[in-house]
Amino acid sequence: MRRRRKLTGSFVRASWFCLVILAVITLSGPGCAPLRNRRCPAVCAPGADCVVFVADGAGNFQQASTHLKQLILRDQLPLNAATFEWSHGYLHTLADQTHYRWARMQGDRLAETILAYRAANPCVRIYVMGHSAGAAVVLTAVEELPPATVEGIVLLAPSISATYDLRPALSKVRCAIDVFHSRADWIYLGVATRIVGTIDRSHRIPAGRYGFRPVVGDPEEVALYSKLRQHAWEPADRQLGHNGGHYGAYQFDYLRANIVPIFLSAGSS
Repeated sequence: MRRRRKLTGSFVRASWFCLVILAVITLSGPGCAPLRNRRCPAVCAPGADCVVFVADGAGNFQQASTHLKQLILRDQLPLNAATFEWSHGYLHTLADQTHYRWARMQGDRLAETILAYRAANPCVRIYVMGHSAGAAVVLTAVEELPPATVEGIVLLAPSISATYDLRPALSKVRCAIDVFHSRADWIYLGVATRIVGTIDRSHRIPAGRYGFRPVVGDPEEVALYSKLRQHAWEPADRQLGHNGGHYGAYQFDYLRANIVPIFLSAGSS
């Protein structure tokens, strides 16, 4: 009888795991563009003096970068946007979310890309944006760069632990790290990360739900964390297309109202 109960329990847990992963993959595209639009050419807006390198979330759906590029075209914004492909491949959501070493290796590659771009474009302001698991990629990249190479980092629903040490990245950005999080993101950053873990191999609270928890050891680090700006989702954001879920922060109206102004702020902190 005990053996039968044990087997039944294992079967139930395995079934729930498969169901959650299927839901994550299926729901990895509310508001997704058709597959033929999944890969967009880089946008080069006339007179742009700012570029945003975007690391999309797990599964290589490229929706955050695609929406930003489309908004730049729609509103004729003085921005460039470049998709940085780091994924294991299209629909490889689980591999991307659980392979932390791979994400950090790709972060090193992004750092090299940014340094090459900086050398060729010394006067252009550079930002990096990461959605979900892409947060690990952009944070790793900035940690490897010389100070003030990038203006700032924007993290949308980061699927990295809330206790991740931001001090190395905060010491490198010129202005700020802006984090957009939502307690309503309970499917991906609640159920799914509880089972498979965050990108940095933790089963603790993800930053994308509650924001980061500062790691402070001395007064200098308190000043360092003044560069961290955390933006919690509110029900009123539904009017901007953000329903509180994992994919709301890159919807067009929300991007226009809350994220694009960061890039257009001329580096003000």
